[in-house]
Amino acid sequence: RRPLGKRTAAQGFVWRLPFEPGVLCARGAKATGAIAEDRIVTAAEPTKLRLTPDNRGGPDTGDLLHVFCDVLDRQDHLVPTSSAPISFRLSGPARLLALDNGNPFDTTPLQGSTRRRAFNGRCLAIVERTSGSDEVVITVEAPGLVSDRLCITRPPIANNPQSGKPIHDPLQQIPGH
Repeated sequence: RRPLGKRTAAQGFVWRLPFEPGVLCARGAKATGAIAEDRIVTAAEPTKLRLTPDNRGGPDTGDLLHVFCDVLDRQDHLVPTSSAPISFRLSGPARLLALDNGNPFDTTPLQGSTRRRAFNGRCLAIVERTSGSDEVVITVEAPGLVSDRLCITRPPIANNPQSGKPIHDPLQQIPGH
């Protein structure tokens, strides 16, 4: 652990230092103490993929789901140098609307493909549920990496008293899948 010094906003928050593997930690503080901290860990070689649903939209997201795919090393650190070609496959009542990776120089169309290269170790799938409450399964694969699978459903929270049909929660991940 080696402090690199303190800076104010007027000085700018840039430090120039040579690369060293390990952990880089930045802390923001006021006179009252630390208020923010961020860490970057040097990643090893990529070994696997991980799917994570972004449910921050809450119930207003309806039938759209954003799913992040991260390229990870054996210790689950994001590998920001990875540009692995990732293939997406869906099963269940859903369709793949778009794939993106955030690379401003990637001119690959967002729609019409089931494959996208990671950028900075990540990419994003936008999935639309097409009907019902059945389980949707999203699978990702990339050459040389362990694949991942995400099972998503909207469990009924009650039955509609008029129709008797289930009323569903926002999209939720099924534990253990």
